[in-house]
Amino acid sequence: MRILLNGVPVVRQRTGIGWYTLRLAQALEATGQVEAVGLATATRLLTLSQLQMLAPESPGSGHAAARRLVGRILPRLGRGMAGWLRTVRVHWASRDWSIFHETNYVGPRVACPLVTTVADLCYMRYPQFMPSGRCDWLRANLARSLERSRAVVAISRFTRDEILDCFPQIDPARVFTTALGVDHETFHPRRDEAEAAALREQYGLPPRFVLYLGTLEPRKNLQGLADGYALLPRELQQEFPLVLAGTPGWGSGYFHESIERLRQQGLVRLTGYVPQQDVPGLMRAASVFCFPSFYEGFGLPALEAAACGTPVLSAAIEPLREILGEAAEYVEPDSPDDIAAGLARLLEQDERRARLASLSIERAAPFTWARCGEATLAAYRAAA
Repeated sequence: MRILLNGVPVVRQRTGIGWYTLRLAQALEATGQVEAVGLATATRLLTLSQLQMLAPESPGSGHAAARRLVGRILPRLGRGMAGWLRTVRVHWASRDWSIFHETNYVGPRVACPLVTTVADLCYMRYPQFMPSGRCDWLRANLARSLERSRAVVAISRFTRDEILDCFPQIDPARVFTTALGVDHETFHPRRDEAEAAALREQYGLPPRFVLYLGTLEPRKNLQGLADGYALLPRELQQEFPLVLAGTPGWGSGYFHESIERLRQQGLVRLTGYVPQQDVPGLMRAASVFCFPSFYEGFGLPALEAAACGTPVLSAAIEPLREILGEAAEYVEPDSPDDIAAGLARLLEQDERRARLASLSIERAAPFTWARCGEATLAAYRAAA
């Protein structure tokens, strides 16, 4: 079996879908059960060994900036042209492959069976948390793409239920659940004080802090986190500053005022983009990891923090309960008072943090990319 995946999210600045695509491709190759794994980018087909010689775009790179500019000036024309060119190129290339796996929602028309991953259905459930153009594009294209797919991959049981509820025309037998994995070689609880000290110096961080790490966007509920953190006693705020690590995303102006107010008081630190090699160390160095999202399909950063043995403050939503079980402090995402109370419980009680750290490591252990790869192979076999 020869597997071709959409490699565009991998060669751009990697966010969740980019890392999922890369880790899945590596896991598939490691199974020894596939003849070849390829990644179809905007201009060519890459093997994993060729990909290692390419550096993903950084947020400030010329290609990334140019693409954002074109997207603002000619959003529909740009997407239409890019989609047409990709469809033509991938259609011809796919003749030599057993499966084309679209990891980013809407797949091109291909000459081999199509498998599609759906990470979540935010555009249907919470359209206010996405750019209107992205919502419109998904509304216009996703249903038809899923109908063309021989198999649909959901990254959690929650997302599978969402897909079947929102697209009742899809045969449930074609929808496979493949939980995401954790790279346990890098996301582990073994703390290195020298590493932690170097990261604190690099990012200007105190010895103890509360961490959010991810894209700064409304769906992640940074407004609620800032408002909840502002309600903490001043002594806790001073001992545990709030660190927001990540690149500002769409709609980040929504919570700018609340965060700026805390920043001017010296209570919030903004690190900006964090390279992937620094992410596990920052998670291990944090006293608490916050993930108060309104909506997720899975919630991989929370699971990675758990694998590092860092207590997680999590939104009390179904997909996060599915992956974290009892290994989290749950709060209602729409209640700053509840977020503040949950933070206070963790920050004031050393024993509570230690108990959650132990539960977290145990909970995260079964989630591996090898298991994700094996589960995805089952979807490929059904689609072939």
